[in-house]
Amino acid sequence: MIPEYTLIPRTIDELTRFLERNRLTYQSAYQNIRTNKGWKIQFPEKYFEVMSSMYGMLYINLYERLIEDYNLPDDDILTAVNGFISWADRETKELDQLAALADFGVISGIDGPVYELLHKAFHKFKQIIQISEEEKRINKTYKITSHKKQSKVKVGIVTVTDEEHTAALEILSDVEIVLGNDNDAFTYRRGFIKGSGKKISVILVQCLHQGAAASAVATTQLINKFSPDNLVMLGHAAGNRGKMKSCGIGDIMIATEAIDYEKKTVTEKKVGISTPEIVETSKIRPIAANSTLVNRVKQFKETGDVLDQIRNDYANNEKFPKKLKMFPGAIVSGGALVRSDTWFDKVIKGNPGAIGLDMEIYGFYYAAENTTFGNKPKCIAIKSISDYGSQDPKYPKDLEDHRVRVPYACYSSAEFFRRFALNNIP
Repeated sequence: MIPEYTLIPRTIDELTRFLERNRLTYQSAYQNIRTNKGWKIQFPEKYFEVMSSMYGMLYINLYERLIEDYNLPDDDILTAVNGFISWADRETKELDQLAALADFGVISGIDGPVYELLHKAFHKFKQIIQISEEEKRINKTYKITSHKKQSKVKVGIVTVTDEEHTAALEILSDVEIVLGNDNDAFTYRRGFIKGSGKKISVILVQCLHQGAAASAVATTQLINKFSPDNLVMLGHAAGNRGKMKSCGIGDIMIATEAIDYEKKTVTEKKVGISTPEIVETSKIRPIAANSTLVNRVKQFKETGDVLDQIRNDYANNEKFPKKLKMFPGAIVSGGALVRSDTWFDKVIKGNPGAIGLDMEIYGFYYAAENTTFGNKPKCIAIKSISDYGSQDPKYPKDLEDHRVRVPYACYSSAEFFRRFALNNIP
């Protein structure tokens, strides 16, 4: 089937978001309000039938088709929505009649949830039809589709915090939402990096939590679903001032390798009746970034005055008078959000030469490295300095607030990658 442009993209986004956000609620009701669950109620078969039919219409007949068939025509979507509205209207009237027949107007503990779920979808779908009518009047020549087949994904971007995700969105054009499926809890953003006559296809995902485990899961899901050629983690992290004497807020760190500083062998030595001594021995296993991407990043940094341009283009650049710099090197990852000079120094001492500390890059690299060969993307992490892992870092007055530092660091990371991609990714 030839992909078609949609005239109702906002309608489709509103519909998919509603179904995605409420999926667990409807699924739980469907699984529990059934004949084999031991309910002893008045008029049971009717309520079981309504719940089963409602879940089937919303999620089996509509939701699964929306997320699996990007060619689903507008008319088919609206027909399904209108069909549900008509059905729900009839069922609501029948349930009202049953409620009137029930003892004292109360049926059981399940009439309320079934009735509420029916009403919730009924009124939402009526609103969705109104949105579609408005869109069809306005968008006579709309050219962005929310559900047509897409070309090969060139770049996958993984972010963690809201600030990182926002900065990554700002380097993309023509962004649309792509939902996961029943085995995928993530919401993706599909868009393009555009410039200099180029258009690079991108998929963006935000981790559900901080930490290596969360980043590994998000990265694995993105790779399995979209098979990007290149994979990058963007954002902010703590820089090591002991290693990089002249580093500053916003300076860009290229993670040539990632190290999990929490991997240790713990042994107990006991001599006589004395208190046992706990001995920790590091089990460092670095995971390297793709060497081709690392070399290209280093070469790109030397072309022209790209770092000066990035700083100059920032809206509040007067707060950041220092020239931007770039530092390649190892970044160590662990589960702690560090605001302690003592702890930071301990971690760095155990990993000499590390340029920074974060919570996610190791999980990101681990997922990419352990992808099957045919699906393995080129992988690199680019994070800019937002702090120094210290409780009392003595920032310049304008930079004491992290709400000033973090957005700039996220911006410099994302903007550097945007410019790099346009010059180095086909």
